[in-house]
Amino acid sequence: MAGVEELKQIQASHESELFARAGVHAVGIGYKTVAGKQTDELAIVVLVERKLSSDSIDAASLIPASLDGVPTDVVERGPAELVAAGAISIDESERRPLVGGCAIAANPPPPGEPTGYAGTLGGFADWTDELGLTWPVGVSASHVLGPVDSNSKGSKVMQPPRGPQVSQVSMSVRNPDVGVDAGGFAGSVKGVAPSNTILNIGTLAGSYHLQQSDLNKQVQKSGAASKVTTGNISLINVTVPLEGGARYVEQIVVSGAFCEPGDSGSFVVMPSASVAGAYSVVGVLMAQERGAGATGGYANSIGNVEAALGLRFPASLT
Repeated sequence: MAGVEELKQIQASHESELFARAGVHAVGIGYKTVAGKQTDELAIVVLVERKLSSDSIDAASLIPASLDGVPTDVVERGPAELVAAGAISIDESERRPLVGGCAIAANPPPPGEPTGYAGTLGGFADWTDELGLTWPVGVSASHVLGPVDSNSKGSKVMQPPRGPQVSQVSMSVRNPDVGVDAGGFAGSVKGVAPSNTILNIGTLAGSYHLQQSDLNKQVQKSGAASKVTTGNISLINVTVPLEGGARYVEQIVVSGAFCEPGDSGSFVVMPSASVAGAYSVVGVLMAQERGAGATGGYANSIGNVEAALGLRFPASLT
């Protein structure tokens, strides 16, 4: 049976033709499902908004049963959309020290207006500047830290979302080609060091890069809107178009009632393999499956976020 690395190559060589077919909105790698039951066979999984019978689709739109000898699987799922929002119900509690899972926003909204680009502070990491000095930085989705159509460096960071200002954005990467929508800001508020705690989950001990063996494993997140939720890693190496049609590569798909608008930026975590009782971050939540209420989520792979922003987990807060 072909392994993930071989499937990645086959996926890349066929993605353009798959996205050219009507209704296709994401392509990734997961286990094939037959007659409602998951098998142990890896497949290239094609997500469509509505799954139709083969006799109701013209031949040009049919998804091949296999690609270069690897099976495909067509799965019905809503398309992805960013999950930062304005007029939403989020926890606007002030958190000092700053902790993962609390609500933040970029720039204060006008009086009486929604909370602007409200979302979630995922947690903290270390970043080393050009002088060799290491600082703790708060990490969230880039689109939480500023408008989705501009670079967000310099935006004020508010906590709670209506203020006061606690920092300003110092780094921001929004690059579909490396699969990253993430940014960061200096984490200390009035000299008080932030915390490696993630609200109602536990202590962040490091990061972990997902492998094939992690498919179906359980993960959690703590978000400003839907609080602590649990889901399962259903797909890896996912390419998904977002606003404007840009295709974000190497995303993680979490199934279940996992996130709502306002949860963007949350850290997706699983129990640490090396520190008992602690957690490792595996992704940064970016988008959700379109639908009512809590739905499945799309997260940037943490390895890509680390490389793009120059981060190391956890933050050293001594």
